[in-house]
Amino acid sequence: MRLLARRDHSHQELANKLRQRRFSSSDIATVLDKCAEHGWLDEPRFCDSYIRRRSQQGYGPQRIRAELIQRGIDKTLISDALKQCSVDWQLVLSDCIQRRFDSLSAQREERAKQLRFLLYRGFNHDLIQQLGDN
Repeated sequence: MRLLARRDHSHQELANKLRQRRFSSSDIATVLDKCAEHGWLDEPRFCDSYIRRRSQQGYGPQRIRAELIQRGIDKTLISDALKQCSVDWQLVLSDCIQRRFDSLSAQREERAKQLRFLLYRGFNHDLIQQLGDN
């Protein structure tokens, strides 16, 4: 319960944390079922809160998608959550650039470094290009 009190977890995350604490597989399955039954473990809710939190930290949709896949979330659930979220990715990208660089550089080498950083943060070429065109 302490693990779920801090933040939402995916089924896989919670199972891994319980395994680290050396609980048996049958106990883990029972706990996960009970948590899901009571609504304490909810993958769509976890997905929404994760997207919101990571986007506020300046990460783009591609990076967030990859992180959710690593956490055992179904790809269709991730796609639906990213489509339905109210995140303005252009604004997130713009804020990320502002915090890190002040603005995109006109110099070729510096701009290439900035673009690599933005791709690493999970923003795709189209999103970056749209910002550059404005």
